[in-house]
Amino acid sequence: MLSLSRKKASKSETGQSFVELSLVVIFLMIFVAGIVEFGFMLNNYLNLVDASREAVRYSSDFDPFLPDGSLDENFFIETLRLTEEVMAPVMVDAAKGDDVVISFFSVGNGIYVRYPDDDGWAANQLQVSKFTNAEIQSRLDSSAPPTGVLLVEIFYHYPQVLKLPVFTVFVRDPMPVYVYSIMPLSAAEPAPTPIP
Repeated sequence: MLSLSRKKASKSETGQSFVELSLVVIFLMIFVAGIVEFGFMLNNYLNLVDASREAVRYSSDFDPFLPDGSLDENFFIETLRLTEEVMAPVMVDAAKGDDVVISFFSVGNGIYVRYPDDDGWAANQLQVSKFTNAEIQSRLDSSAPPTGVLLVEIFYHYPQVLKLPVFTVFVRDPMPVYVYSIMPLSAAEPAPTPIP
């Protein structure tokens, strides 16, 4: 009789363990899927950060003005080309609202001039710069000598890879990602005013 009750108890314990295991496995699978999705997003984010940094590093060596003093459209196009080249395989998709915005500033004696305008040069004409002139001014030392500053901003919408309903309920799909880089641009330094 004792052995029969032990068999019944071991069967019920086995059933209970199986239910507990199945509950734990479900949460474990959701947790692992979240880690995988976050890994994909982090990889794309790092590609975007590298692209914005390389673009400002590369373009900071060039002159954004033509010899007659007008803006050189090729400066913006080449900066965009390099940005897209470095962030591959991540692609900017205008249909999702993705864009690259490029601006540069000429700063000297308390005067801040932004080129090409306050919105910046947008590749797809879908986004405008998130930085105001006041925000750029607050990042610069007012006692510093005249300088030029280049700003590259990338607006990207990360499409979830796994598209699990448990995530799409709580996290937007596609998820907006924004990165930027700022670097000195010596060719944009304001020219000194000649003394008569």
